[in-house]
Amino acid sequence: MKDIHNLLSRQIKRYFGEAATLPKEWKPFIEAVNDAYREYDDDRSMLERSLELSSQELLHSNSEMRAVIKAFPDLFLWIDREGKILDCKEGSAANLFLPAHQLVGKRIQNVPEKDIGEKFEQAIRRVQQERTMFSLEYALTLNDKRHYYESRILPLIEDQCLCIVRNITERKEAEAALKQSEKQFKKLYEESRKAEEVYRSLIHSSADAIVLYDLTGNVRYISPVFTQLFGWPLTELEGQKIPFIPESETEATRFLIDEVVRKNRPIHGFETRRLTRDGRILDVSISASRFDDHEGKPYGTLVVLRDITERKRLEAHFRQAQKMESIGTLAGGIAHDFNNLLSAIMGYTELCLAETPKSGMVERRLTRVMQASERAKDLVNQILTFSRQKEQAKKPLQIRPIVKEALKLLRASIPSIIHFQIDIAEDTGAILADPTQIHQVLMNLCTNAAHAMQEKGGMLTITIANVQIGKKDLSAHSDLMEGEYVRLTVADTGHGMTPHILEKIFEPYFTMNRRGEGTGLGLSLVHGIVKSMDGVIRVSSTPDEGSTFEVFIPRLENDQEEVIAVETALPVGMETILLVDDEDFVLDMTREMIESLGYTVIARTSSLEALKAFRANPDRFDLIISDQMMPNMTGQELAMNIRAINPRMPFILCTGFSTRVTEEKARQSGIAAFVYKPVLRQGMAETIRRVLDERA
Repeated sequence: MKDIHNLLSRQIKRYFGEAATLPKEWKPFIEAVNDAYREYDDDRSMLERSLELSSQELLHSNSEMRAVIKAFPDLFLWIDREGKILDCKEGSAANLFLPAHQLVGKRIQNVPEKDIGEKFEQAIRRVQQERTMFSLEYALTLNDKRHYYESRILPLIEDQCLCIVRNITERKEAEAALKQSEKQFKKLYEESRKAEEVYRSLIHSSADAIVLYDLTGNVRYISPVFTQLFGWPLTELEGQKIPFIPESETEATRFLIDEVVRKNRPIHGFETRRLTRDGRILDVSISASRFDDHEGKPYGTLVVLRDITERKRLEAHFRQAQKMESIGTLAGGIAHDFNNLLSAIMGYTELCLAETPKSGMVERRLTRVMQASERAKDLVNQILTFSRQKEQAKKPLQIRPIVKEALKLLRASIPSIIHFQIDIAEDTGAILADPTQIHQVLMNLCTNAAHAMQEKGGMLTITIANVQIGKKDLSAHSDLMEGEYVRLTVADTGHGMTPHILEKIFEPYFTMNRRGEGTGLGLSLVHGIVKSMDGVIRVSSTPDEGSTFEVFIPRLENDQEEVIAVETALPVGMETILLVDDEDFVLDMTREMIESLGYTVIARTSSLEALKAFRANPDRFDLIISDQMMPNMTGQELAMNIRAINPRMPFILCTGFSTRVTEEKARQSGIAAFVYKPVLRQGMAETIRRVLDERA
């Protein structure tokens, strides 16, 4: 008989003595029992090995989940069907309303404010009824600052729920009113069945891309969001390195890997850039940590990548807006000082013209000075308009001279490899518009056209013509009404645009230029200006052939040129005027101008001295004329002090530029007239006489 199992051998010896004494007919039976014992031993050994492997897999799964907890900066709460917090664990940077250890045992409905607690109550009930995930956002005021949070509630077994709370204050502040990201699930459960359920929920429902690497940097797993964001599927990357690190980020990435893998230091919010499968570059924020196997040995890394491209874009445009605001402030200061200089130049020139014989050489030269000064005055107004510190005033105008003026600037700024072809009809009608805005439309369209031809050169064609849209034309011009239009056309022979790009060109901040070239606002501003004139802008383009922009502006029915006002006699007077300006040369010129009209002028270079003179003898003066921007006391403040002494004293306020006071605010504070420098003699005479006559 073959070897007998130890257990069977003991049983035979106990009941029958030695196995050799057994009858022969018993031997087949004894051998069958012996084989059964052997098979039992084999099955038990196999079961023990299986249990050992399952235990190792469980420990490994728990290790990975602990790594997720470390990598995600969230608060995880396990709650029962009544909302009672059974357990909680906080991430590496929870920054939430209460420390985690103070939450266990409390009902989650009672932790935040009352109305927020009701939202939690409803959310828990809905999750238990529908067995689906539910998310809610709420805000708390802590330490005089508004904090925003997002909670996601998942159904678990035994009527329990998992609540994941994240502080989203930074995201809310960066995106303002934009709601971009879905909440992240980053919690770990300690029991085996729950661990797998939570782990899968976290990976698949996260709004961020998640990657699991081995210690050599090869991919073990990527989440669906990673594929959506970067384009690579898991089947293409598994067991390989991801080719998405730009050369410029290689050194920083090497440092990150060293911190996480070798030094076991988790990384949170590391901002860098990554390539997509189709070659696009995304700004991303990376959080990463290392996790160990069931024996505590380093096993791999978990990396969470968040797309922050939009946030970076908003931050860049915010900085650009701050620059533009600074430019506007600078423009306002320049306008104030420059208008003071123009006041003196134009005022003295006007005084000289009044005393110079007509038709002489001196008179012609002084007239040229006045014409140049008028152009400088218009230029200052244009600067203020471009810096958005002055409202645009529409008036009937001819577009032809504005285009010719703009072409002078364009020819000087556009490279010589770009040739101009101009076709401007002589009989273009009048339109209702602001000249500066028309200038801005043409400059933006031509600058964009030049960018499209800057590498190879080409032809820039500018055409202006009158067009008539009748009923038969409406099918081809559905965006226009019947009537007469002035059509401005800007065409180039540049690289052109695809239909996909054409759909976006009028969106704010969209640009095809390289980084640092332009603001992305040019065409959106053009579109806004054209719409404000009840006009229409169209664009057609073919890749590698060029683009054509057509601007249709309604033509005025009465398109006659404006009638030049006939110069009338200057109104004069004999009253006494208190004149105040802190610039000596402006004060002297204005005093001479007003005295030439017959008035008596008492001049002061200080608003404090002017107030002192008025208090000494209020009945002496019939009118106060003051500059606005002065040290110690502004013109508006001087007016308030004057009116406190004599409420009926008329006051004229002059300014080169001011953001603190407008014409409307001046009238509301009792100021009789508000005029912008430089003020010509005719305008000053009419304003003084009108204010004095209204007082009488």
